[in-house]
Formats: sequence, C-alpha cells, structure tokens
Amino acid sequence: RDHKISILKVDLNGTKKALNNARNQIAKLKQIRKMEIKGEGIPVKIISSFTKESIEITAERYGIKNGDVVYLEDPRGGGTVTASILIDAVVRAVIVSDELSHVASDSFFEGNIPVLNDIPIQRVEDFAIVDPEILNSAILEWEIAAQEKRMAKHRRQLMLLVLEYKRERRL
Repeated sequence: RDHKISILKVDLNGTKKALNNARNQIAKLKQIRKMEIKGEGIPVKIISSFTKESIEITAERYGIKNGDVVYLEDPRGGGTVTASILIDAVVRAVIVSDELSHVASDSFFEGNIPVLNDIPIQRVEDFAIVDPEILNSAILEWEIAAQEKRMAKHRRQLMLLVLEYKRERRL
C-alpha cells in the first residue's frame, strides 16, 4: 500500500508539472492572441527546418497561405525547390536566424520574397508573433536594398550590351 501511494504521488507530481506547463503555454498564447487582435503583433508560422517535408507538415497543421510570415528555425539545406514552395504560397516574408544558402536566397529574391535576419519574435512552441513596426521596417529596408540590387543588375546588363555593340561596330 505504501509503495502504491508513493508511485501515485510521483504520478501526481508529474501531472501537476504538466498542468502548470500547459497553463503557462495557454497564458502565453492568450497574450499572443490579444496582441494579434489589437494589431500589436503579426502571427508567424514556424517551420522547424528548411526541407520539403517540414514545410509540408507546417502547411498541413496550420496552413501556409498568401501573406503569411514564416520563420525558418534551421534555414540550412534548403534550395530552389524548397524556396519555390514558399514562393508559390506567396508568403509575405521569411524570417531566418542563420544564413540561408545562396541558391535559396537568390530564389527568394527572384520571387520577390523578403528574407529577414535577426527579427525578434515572441515564441510559444509552434506559435510566434512579431512586432508589426519592426517587420514592416525590415521589409521596407529589404525592398530598398532589392531595388538597388535590381538597378545594379540592369546597369551591368546595359553595359554588356553597349560593349557588345561597340565590339560589333569595330568588326
């Protein structure tokens, strides 16, 4: 009987800890939801790794749709194919904590999807929220840099055309 009581006490303590953790998560989720409703936060969908499977799991659980902001916990390993899934979903922005591969970065650039580094997010497990002012400011900075990059690319192409024309005229 004493042995059974001690086992039940251990079970009860474990259940109490789990209940407290669940209550804390619910409180954080409520806080995130209130911020979202008040316009103080934008929801962020978390993708654990930059793989096709992980993106599909997140899409099945929470849906990834036009205008969503996604956070790649582990952006390593992704390429053109994985980037194209998010580009086709027309996400608003991709937040990363680490460097993205050049191939994926170029794909997002061509798809006009901002890739943002070091954006602070408030996170509760699979849910997160980001400050709209910080997000909008980072997107604006990305758009300005992207426009400059496109202009530089157009200038290089124009210079190549001029050089090619001059070469042809000399012959």
